[in-house]
Amino acid sequence: MEGECSMLVKQESTYKSVFILARTRRRANEGYLFEVKIGQGSGDIIGAREGIPVPIDAQDRPPLLHPVTKFFDDEKSHTAFSYIGSLVAVTFNGPSKLYMLVTAPVEPKPYLRSTKLKPKGRVFDTETKSFYEFERPKSFGEGANLIPAYGKLYHLGRCGLREGPAFERYDPCNDCWEPLPHVPAELFRGVWTLTVFAFHVIENKWHPVSGTVSILGRAVVVGDTIYALSTAFQMVKFSFDSSMYSITIKQLLRGLENVRRYAMGERFDNYSEYMVHLGNLEFCRVCTAVDNSGDGRQPIWITTFQIVDTPHIKILHSAVFDVDMTGYYIYHSFTPYVSFPTHPSQIARITNPKEKKLRDHGKRDASGKETA
Repeated sequence: MEGECSMLVKQESTYKSVFILARTRRRANEGYLFEVKIGQGSGDIIGAREGIPVPIDAQDRPPLLHPVTKFFDDEKSHTAFSYIGSLVAVTFNGPSKLYMLVTAPVEPKPYLRSTKLKPKGRVFDTETKSFYEFERPKSFGEGANLIPAYGKLYHLGRCGLREGPAFERYDPCNDCWEPLPHVPAELFRGVWTLTVFAFHVIENKWHPVSGTVSILGRAVVVGDTIYALSTAFQMVKFSFDSSMYSITIKQLLRGLENVRRYAMGERFDNYSEYMVHLGNLEFCRVCTAVDNSGDGRQPIWITTFQIVDTPHIKILHSAVFDVDMTGYYIYHSFTPYVSFPTHPSQIARITNPKEKKLRDHGKRDASGKETA
């Protein structure tokens, strides 16, 4: 078949999986989970079309990347919610578990009876391809964020204009949430002012942080250094002093392709990206942009890279897939092989005794289809 020479063939034991959670713009509570396979050591993107992320010719479309599963759609009763909401997700309680919530409208709409529903959260295990339930936050509304830290899950969200921001902590051992001190009002003042606060999980207290850094997605902690994609630069390397509550910019890292200059303009818009830590100083960046060409597809550009001793980014591999839909953006991405840092004492993975597997979900084969 034409184009096969550009495909990379690897044995299954030689790759790491990177999962991409894409949210559709048609229904904010609907999501698709894709799996990309990265060659161990080489950084090769298996099965993708090689090349730098430039606009794709309609006559030379990349291979299709099919979703592993679909979340909160009308076709599966165990994950379907018929009201208007927004999907929030994060990796927690083990690197293979994706914890998800659908945020509800602040005020019930009289024409939407289902706004009175209070659905539980959902967990998708990428190893077993199974769904589970977990307890929803007590103050559950719009604009929610989920933050994993030190073996607990934190929920920061606005449950109403009068109530203000809600802040809670989830204990997976007991499947319950506890209220925490209110978020400082300064965090929500002004549109252009960047204010940083740190929450001390032992003291249960907020502290103002000196110094600022503007990042995209979630930062990655490697040892005492924090790495993140930057809004102003390609990548930034910084540190956080927990005794002085201060941020220090260590270095600006350059060397990644500037995908945004290819992916914005008449052909593409609504660009989004996310960075995944593959272990040591190796990373993977996934990007997408809505394709306005009208062919019903949208690309996912993938770059694996390494940060070497000098302030330089070494590109390992660049490639692209197509997805057979359009109008989505990348909300979250992760690999089950590298978990979030927890604590110097190395908190073990927690098993939730109340975690209940949803009975109406069948097993899935390698393609993501349900089997009996």
